[in-house]
Amino acid sequence: MLLKVKSVINVKNKTMLKTLSIFLSALTTLLYISCDDNPLESDDELLLWKKELNKTLLAFSDAGITIDDKVLYFTDEYNQLFGLTSDGEDVMTFDIKNGSTFGIPVIWDSIIVVGTSNSGANPGVAHLYALNKNTFKVIWSKHNLWWYPIPAIDESQIYCTDLNKVYAFDKMNGQEVWSKEILGKNTYNAVVENDRLYFATGGIFKGDGYLYCLNKFSGEVIFQDTIPLIEENNQQYGGSSAGVEIWNDYIYVPSDNRYLYCFNKYNGQVIWKFLANSPMETPPRVSEGIVYTGSLNRTCYAINAETGELVWSFQEVGSIDRNPPQFYGNYVLFENGAILIFDKHTGDLVLQLTPRKGRYNYFSAVWDTDGKFFATGYDIETDQNLVFAYQF
Repeated sequence: MLLKVKSVINVKNKTMLKTLSIFLSALTTLLYISCDDNPLESDDELLLWKKELNKTLLAFSDAGITIDDKVLYFTDEYNQLFGLTSDGEDVMTFDIKNGSTFGIPVIWDSIIVVGTSNSGANPGVAHLYALNKNTFKVIWSKHNLWWYPIPAIDESQIYCTDLNKVYAFDKMNGQEVWSKEILGKNTYNAVVENDRLYFATGGIFKGDGYLYCLNKFSGEVIFQDTIPLIEENNQQYGGSSAGVEIWNDYIYVPSDNRYLYCFNKYNGQVIWKFLANSPMETPPRVSEGIVYTGSLNRTCYAINAETGELVWSFQEVGSIDRNPPQFYGNYVLFENGAILIFDKHTGDLVLQLTPRKGRYNYFSAVWDTDGKFFATGYDIETDQNLVFAYQF
């Protein structure tokens, strides 16, 4: 028996909307589990290996996963950084201390940067570390600031944001090169290109947010664009908590006011904007002229990167947020507790690993160049945290 739940709810608070989406996803999972004539199917058909971690984690973690030189790097809600070879063998762990880990570790050459906020599951002093990626030996560290967002790295500097402030540190010794007062907080990735640093701010209740373009050597503001609070869209936040993407002459910013913006990356002029069905908190990624992102109202979007016209969309149980889309050949992968793989041009769903048809719920995923994809998640039956390797 297939059970369907349909509801139309006017939700004014994006936090409430996200919580509601998570609740509906969990409820749907329980409904499928309870149906005798719809038993759980296994995700193991494509599974190459899975590895248990030494702790069970909180569900719906904001910690992401990345791969570099065939090693997987990821953090957990208990503030451990893991290095795991792509064949599932342990490499090392590092204790990041208190705070809540967030986002995807950032790597440049032999340096990996990871940090925490001063809130979350283990509130306390926030930490930022620059580590040797091969040994996890500390190169330098910073404490006491709001190191919540994912940093950016280039050949000489590491860029991080605090609440209402952005910093550039010397990559090798951690000395402050410059700092700049800003408005709001940046809660996802900054991007460095040529001599410029781009990032977006938001997350201020009943307030606007901004797209910033700074000179990366001096911190001088080149341009600053408002991403406004639009209350008639039933929103309570302006700005962005989803990061930015650069492609050709454009920069893309999904916003909490429901618009995806395309700006001219040189002068900040708005080229186009696309109205989604709810706040957008998925870091955008561009492939072959299409920008992919998602919304808290469970929708994956593919949008023409030059014109802003909708190419395709797909709605699924669970908010699409935090983890950026991944690409392999003609396919795009989204993660929302499930793993969803589409033909990136047509939107045809070609693979779905979901709690409704299996025993696993996923936190994040990354695709390797050989078609293998790796995910963090947990076993619904045991709450055991796991790392998975699948062959697509």
